[in-house]
Amino acid sequence: MGRNSFDIDDRILLIRVVCQEDRKALATLYLKYAPQVRSYIVSCVSSITDTEDLVQEVFLQIWQGKGHYDSSKGVESYILGIARNMIRRYHRRKRKIRSSETVFIRSISTVLPGYDIYQQFKRITEFAITRLHSTEREAIRLRFMDGLGPKEAAKKAGCSIGAFYKRLERAERALREAGKNKKD
Repeated sequence: MGRNSFDIDDRILLIRVVCQEDRKALATLYLKYAPQVRSYIVSCVSSITDTEDLVQEVFLQIWQGKGHYDSSKGVESYILGIARNMIRRYHRRKRKIRSSETVFIRSISTVLPGYDIYQQFKRITEFAITRLHSTEREAIRLRFMDGLGPKEAAKKAGCSIGAFYKRLERAERALREAGKNKKD
């Protein structure tokens, strides 16, 4: 059998996965393409754990039929295209989280100027977060630690955006107060 017969077999498998939700076909594609997908992702992502998660997400996307397969392209190109998009989303999320952390750390640094910011952040956070109301703790976690946007965080918290902003505002105020009290 030549290369083309493998491509045809893989296309048939992919169509069976997407159209008929054939688990065996997905398993076959996974066994064949997961090592290549893993190698590609690990070359772009520094975390092995995140790499494994992304590989799983790629094949989950295939299973859910979210990738909109163009039969004029090869299966390998299709699968690696999904992986490329997952890597892009991963890096966007990471940038968003780092940006949120920077804003949060800067807001705290205005409370205690002159201290080592990371040690200060750690001490204040450990001390103050335990004293926050559970809804305020959740707001801080969703927004700054999970890196969610306000709309996503509010939805996950089960409240309106306005209510979420109030929770976040109360939490930030409590953290600032804890910082001021720690300074004294």
